[in-house]
Amino acid sequence: MNQDVDAGKLAQAFQDCYGLIVAVARRFAPSPDLAYDVAQQSFVDFAEYAAQGKVDWSKDVTPLLYRIAKFRALKLWEDRKRQSGGVFAEIAENLAAEPEDDRETEDFRTLRLCLEKLPPQSRELIERYYYHDDSMNDIARQKERTPGAIRQAMYTIRLKLRECIERIRKNATQ
Repeated sequence: MNQDVDAGKLAQAFQDCYGLIVAVARRFAPSPDLAYDVAQQSFVDFAEYAAQGKVDWSKDVTPLLYRIAKFRALKLWEDRKRQSGGVFAEIAENLAAEPEDDRETEDFRTLRLCLEKLPPQSRELIERYYYHDDSMNDIARQKERTPGAIRQAMYTIRLKLRECIERIRKNATQ
């Protein structure tokens, strides 16, 4: 941090907006339990902005903190998607693929079994997103929900599918 930044002013501005930052993080992060991680990284980003002289202290810093927290949460989504791409790509491929013959692969049977265990609304979201290529924004509009709510629901569904697949695979090897 450069010497022109008043650490007390920086901390006070962040503290004043902390509730908003956590709320933004809960709304946009891939999982609500990551909200505090997003808030912490937002503070680091805010401190860096201030050190670079990018904070206009004569104006309200709340909109800036909102944008930083939203950016951090959405970036976390992208990072998670990239890290978990293999499992999600496999699910998408299996949903879209037609079996080459009458025998389904074991992975396809496992996925089908796990999908059948999902509630109907969850199966519908997975089907629409992966099989029909509907965007989360389109699904949100039709369901009269926010895109953030759909992203959160998809995250939860993917997590349940992954846990189910891993549980079945683990039981099969025992």
